[in-house]
Amino acid sequence: MMTDNNSPYGTRAEKSIYLFEKQAENTIRKHNMIECGDCVLAALSGGADSVSLLLALISLSKRMDFSVCACHLNHGIRGAEADSDEAFSKDLCEKHGVPFYSEKVDVPKLCETLGGSTETVARNARYEFFKRAAGVLGANKTATAHTISDNAETLLFNICRGASSDGICGIPPKRERFIRPLIEISRSQVESYLDAQNQEYVTDSTNSDENYTRNFLRHSIVPALKRINPDIENALFRLSDSARSDKSYFESRVEELIEKNLSVSELSNTDFSLLSRYIRKLCENNINEKCFVSQNRIYAIASAICEVGANGGVKRISLTNNKYAEISRDGIVFSGEENETEKTESSFNIPLHWGQNIINSEYAVFITETKNELPHIIENQEIVYRLYKKTECLSDIIKKGVFARNRFPGDKFRMGGISRNLKKVFADEKIPAFKRCLVPLICFGQDIAALPLYNVPSDNFKPTEGNAATIAFYKAVQTNGKE
Repeated sequence: MMTDNNSPYGTRAEKSIYLFEKQAENTIRKHNMIECGDCVLAALSGGADSVSLLLALISLSKRMDFSVCACHLNHGIRGAEADSDEAFSKDLCEKHGVPFYSEKVDVPKLCETLGGSTETVARNARYEFFKRAAGVLGANKTATAHTISDNAETLLFNICRGASSDGICGIPPKRERFIRPLIEISRSQVESYLDAQNQEYVTDSTNSDENYTRNFLRHSIVPALKRINPDIENALFRLSDSARSDKSYFESRVEELIEKNLSVSELSNTDFSLLSRYIRKLCENNINEKCFVSQNRIYAIASAICEVGANGGVKRISLTNNKYAEISRDGIVFSGEENETEKTESSFNIPLHWGQNIINSEYAVFITETKNELPHIIENQEIVYRLYKKTECLSDIIKKGVFARNRFPGDKFRMGGISRNLKKVFADEKIPAFKRCLVPLICFGQDIAALPLYNVPSDNFKPTEGNAATIAFYKAVQTNGKE
C-alpha cells in the first residue's frame, strides 16, 4: 500500500487528501484503467465509498485528462430513505458540475418474479443499470467504489461457500469496461479522506443488518480476524493478487490444451490441477445456458477422464439443470436430458420430395438435380438457412422414393470401403447424445444413402455421369423476416 509521506501539503487534512488521491492514481496507472480522453461513469450510491470515488475522480480528471459523469440507482427497498439518497447524489453532482443520471427499480418485486436473494437481484439490477446509464451519458468506462475492505469480505464469503482457488481471486481491479480505482484503499482511509474535506455522505440503514451475509462479515468476522492480524485486509489482498496471477497463467495453459484438441487418453496424463481447469472451460464452452458446475463435479469429470483413459469404458457425470458429461475413449460430450419437444421429434419417418423438406427443429433437406437452384432457398427472407453438408448421390433413388428417419441401434454407414457404426460416428463428430435422435438419415429401402455429416454419399449410392442429385442439409431458423 501507499507509504510515501512526502506530501506537498502541510496540514494533516491536506496530507490525507494527497495520499488518498495519490493511491487511487497509482492504482489507475498500474492497471491501465483510464486513458486520456475517456469518459468515466462513477457509480454513486451516496455512501462514503462512492462519494470518495467521485471526488477523487473529479480531482484526478484535471491532471489525467478524462471526463467524469455519475449515475445512481434507487433500489426501491428503503422507501423515503432511498429517495433521500437519490436526491443527495443528484445535489452533489450539481454542486461539482458532473452530469448525472438516475433510475428507480423495484428490487423486492424483482425478487418475487425472478427468485434469488435480495443481494444478488440488486447486484444484477445495478450492473444492467450501469450499462444503460453509460449509454445515456456517453461513458466508455464505469468506476465502482469497491475497496480493499470489500475485497476482504468477498474473499471470506467465497471461502465460506467452498470456492475453488479462483474464488480467492477476490474482486478484480479491472474487468472489461468496469474499473475499481479504490481497490487498494481501505474503508478507514475513505472516512479520513471525507473527514479531511468536511464532506457529508449518506448511510444505508440496512448496512447494520447482519442478516445480510456481507454485513455479518464486515461487523463481526473481519474485526475478529484483526485481533489476529491488524493488517488482515492487506494480507487478504496480497493473497487475491497472487491467486489472480496464478489464474492468468493457468488460463493460458488451458487455451493451449484446447488448441491441441487432445484425446481422452492424452488428457488422462495431464496434471490434475490443469486438467480440472481445462474441464471447467469445456463446461463454459459447451453448455449454452449459464450453468454453474461445482468443483466436486469438475473433479468427478477429471477422475472419469483418468479412469477411461487408462481402462476404457464409458462414464456419465451428472452436472446441473439436467446437464451431463459423457466420457469415453471417443471423447467428451456435454449434453442435456431430452425435453418434451425433443421427445416428440425423436422418432420420425418422412418421405422426401424434390425441393425443400423440413425434418425437425434442427434439420431441413433440399433435393435438386439443378445445382444452380440451391442458392435460391437462401434468399428466402422468412427463413435463415445454415448449411451443414451437401452431397451428390444417384438421382434414380430420389425418383423411386427416399425417406428420412432417425437412427436405430446398430445402424452403419459405409464409406471408403469401411462400414462404421453410427453411434461411434456421432460420438466422433461431437454430436450431443440428446440431439442424435434428430439427425436425419437419408434412406433408400433398408440402406442409408446420405448423412448431414459428410460431403459424400454411402459407397452404394455414388452418382454416375448424368445421374446425380444434390442433397443439401440445412438448419432452418424462423426469423419473421429479421436476421
